[in-house]
Amino acid sequence: MLSSLDKEKNFEDFLKTHPNEDQISNIFHGCWRKTFHLEPISLKFLDYASNRYVKERITNFNIEHLLREKNNDQFLLEIPRYEFTEKINVFYDEIKKKLPCFFEDVFDNELDQIEIYEKFVYLLHLLQLGKVKYQKDTNTLYI
Repeated sequence: MLSSLDKEKNFEDFLKTHPNEDQISNIFHGCWRKTFHLEPISLKFLDYASNRYVKERITNFNIEHLLREKNNDQFLLEIPRYEFTEKINVFYDEIKKKLPCFFEDVFDNELDQIEIYEKFVYLLHLLQLGKVKYQKDTNTLYI
């Protein structure tokens, strides 16, 4: 504001004239900008949207109880013994036709991210078991 009055001295001279409140108020008139209000980003709307979002996202999940078997007087969850190994072997049979190939080529036919992740886990196990090998320099998988 002082820079718009050119010099502080002009403002001091004005104050020495003992202006009334209306005169001082007129100096500051136009210095403040009026606030604006947009309904889509108002606090009321954001609170409404938050409450609506939380209510719509609450779902009831069905919990399926697993069968238990008793082993030495201790209950254990029933876990299929060969299913994971069978899935890994099926995946291995699918990819060994492609090998050697680039790492990404193993997942070429997959579009579903869950399927890609599942097959990535299988590939990690195959690498750990030594059935598939990986060469970092060329990003290549081979047998």
